[in-house]
Amino acid sequence: MAKRGNPNMRKGAPSINPNGRAGVRTDGLINQYTAHGTADDRRTYTRHVTRYIPYERAVDLRRGNWIAKRICEWLPKECFSKGYTLKLEDKEIAEEVNAFAESLCLEEKLIDAGAMERACGGAILFPVLDGAIGDLSEPLDLDAAPRILGVRAIHLLEPRELSAVTYYDDIAHSKFRRPERYRVMTIGGRRPTSTVIHESRLVVFSGDRVSNEDQPGQQDGFGDGKLVGVEEIIHDYGLAWGSAATILHNFSERIQAIEGLEKILAHKDGAAVLAANLKRLDMLRSTLRTRVVSASAALTESAKSVAGLADMLVQMAQLVSGAGDIPMTHLFGMSPAGMNATGEFDLHGIHKRVAAEQKYKYRGPVEWFNRLILLSAEGPTNGQEPDVWSVEWVPLKQQSEAEIATTRNVQSQTDERYCNMGMPAENILRDRFGGDTYSMETTFDEAAFEAQKKADEAAAAEVQAAMRQLDEKQPPPGDEDGTEDDRANGHPAA
Repeated sequence: MAKRGNPNMRKGAPSINPNGRAGVRTDGLINQYTAHGTADDRRTYTRHVTRYIPYERAVDLRRGNWIAKRICEWLPKECFSKGYTLKLEDKEIAEEVNAFAESLCLEEKLIDAGAMERACGGAILFPVLDGAIGDLSEPLDLDAAPRILGVRAIHLLEPRELSAVTYYDDIAHSKFRRPERYRVMTIGGRRPTSTVIHESRLVVFSGDRVSNEDQPGQQDGFGDGKLVGVEEIIHDYGLAWGSAATILHNFSERIQAIEGLEKILAHKDGAAVLAANLKRLDMLRSTLRTRVVSASAALTESAKSVAGLADMLVQMAQLVSGAGDIPMTHLFGMSPAGMNATGEFDLHGIHKRVAAEQKYKYRGPVEWFNRLILLSAEGPTNGQEPDVWSVEWVPLKQQSEAEIATTRNVQSQTDERYCNMGMPAENILRDRFGGDTYSMETTFDEAAFEAQKKADEAAAAEVQAAMRQLDEKQPPPGDEDGTEDDRANGHPAA
């Protein structure tokens, strides 16, 4: 009779399935002698538990730990290190708008909001507007011609000061599940105020969210900061450096053998006498630069090995860099190391990272605040928003004069090919030199191209017609001097 069951499973040692319940394991190897893959495996009950950071500890980390502070602040500061330019047809108005934004400390507020989000899981910027803008708890529609007189100030609100009051509960709405109104309970002032503000009047930095459900440790309506998952690694790195400092402090240790040490310590004042004698000996060594000991005492010195300590600290630094999502060159101020290390690879990665953050995190807020300034009746445009305007980030990598000359030379050769293909030269000149700076962007105006093509065809037809007329007026071959016409008319030849 055949036996049922798994013959490889020893009695009393069942394996577990992925859900943690006893059963037969079918997705891996087991070893009934070493318990690998069975319920007795030491890995069986090892699982990950997220250690969230309370708000107060996140603030304290950013305040007192230089690594946490740099992780929170480096990317927002890098995004605005070169700034941005406002593209308008009227350059003077663009400069006035930029000056107005500087008076509001717009870039500094955006940097503070980004750093607060990375530390505490969120932040909100609230512009104080003057004019007939309606109740703060109602939506602000900038396309409905609101009467904004001006932007008075921009306030940074912390997640601790905010709580979601209502949410968008219509599944057909583009902002479904997101907070619709926030209640602001200000902190840090003598008179806390409570105000309900609609989200359309705010710029919300919502933090990192991995689920539609609020997770433990998250503020209402916000997510996690960048320090979640990094705090323990930062502590381990600090502990490693502290241990290294202790090793260096005790790098060299003196060992002195004293005959009858037990009897000396057994005496009532033996320890004090021994300490006084050792102190005198140490003073003699400092004065005479000679170690003086009794003939029966043995003195030895031992040094601890620090081999591999530097490599271990570098690996710990790499772990912190990876966990904090910040290059080591920025986190620790280290120069690139290794074969052919120039730093170009690191810079390329940093520029891509910053460009992505500018595009997806800060472009919307920058455009929204600049639009508020353009719609302000007391602003540079008197409340008349231009039909065409845009925000352009200044590249982080600046070309040298030689690189600029090489780039423009290549572009001129490309433009020459465009002209040979029929593109109007005026169009190319306008694209290159029509703005406030040299531009490599080439626009194609199909109507202008067709008009230029027809004009060239008409000019070519006129040239061909003129050539035909000249051919018709030319005398026949061999009669360049007109002798045959003269004989035909009865005139003798010359």
